[in-house]
Amino acid sequence: MQTHYDVLGITIQASVDEIKQAYRRLARQYHPDAPHGSTARFQALGQAYEILCHAEKRRQYDATLIPSAKKHPTPPKRQTTPKSQNPAAKDERSLWSSFPWHKGRAPTSEPPSKPMDIPVSAQQCQEGGKLTISWKEGKALKISIPKGAKHGDLLKMNTSEGPLLARVVVTQDPPNPQPLGDEGAVRLPLSLGEAITGTRVDVITPQGAVSLKIPPHTSSHRVFRLKGKGPRQPDGTVGDYLLSIQIVLPPALDPALMAFAAQWQNNHPYDVRPKA
Repeated sequence: MQTHYDVLGITIQASVDEIKQAYRRLARQYHPDAPHGSTARFQALGQAYEILCHAEKRRQYDATLIPSAKKHPTPPKRQTTPKSQNPAAKDERSLWSSFPWHKGRAPTSEPPSKPMDIPVSAQQCQEGGKLTISWKEGKALKISIPKGAKHGDLLKMNTSEGPLLARVVVTQDPPNPQPLGDEGAVRLPLSLGEAITGTRVDVITPQGAVSLKIPPHTSSHRVFRLKGKGPRQPDGTVGDYLLSIQIVLPPALDPALMAFAAQWQNNHPYDVRPKA
């Protein structure tokens, strides 16, 4: 039968310091949030550590190891420390705060659950700030993104349901389109049907995603201005984001569309070029 000493990989003569060192090393390796973690192994380590670092519990446990307890001298009885001042509990809090996925706070019961991935743009990581995400049952949850955050960073938040871990997943910023004209607008392509009947388009701006309503009968080169959604200027101000419509025809020639357009053009002619 595997003993608590076996779980920690130590002998029955191990000192308290040796127990702590073994627990620290193995707890880091088998923590559920570690790359090769194991919940069952981590819990077994915690149980072994709790018993072997407590003098009275260890004495009682050693007495059950027959015939092992007869072959080895029982560690001398130590003075029992009140629970609130238990060195093992203090050491566990110190160990917990040293883990990279937990910053400076001892666990209340169990470690936080598996981190939740949150997409963060490269610009948001560079500048930092607040990010609102949708959480359980559609609840809004605000997350503070530290300035200079990197892909894979773990952020800890305190919620009404306990600590929550979030993993930063850096998303690529939208490509910088070629400006059109002196206004500095960027192209927003629309299909022929979208331009005629109208639609709603999700646009990625330097300040985040915006849902833009395109009204029916929208022509190419019409410019839409999104106030306060442009890039941040060197002086800290944020300008407007301009979008210029570009109507794009189907990728392949459609006979049905050709026939309809020819008939419609004959019945509804209109001039698009000024006469000489």
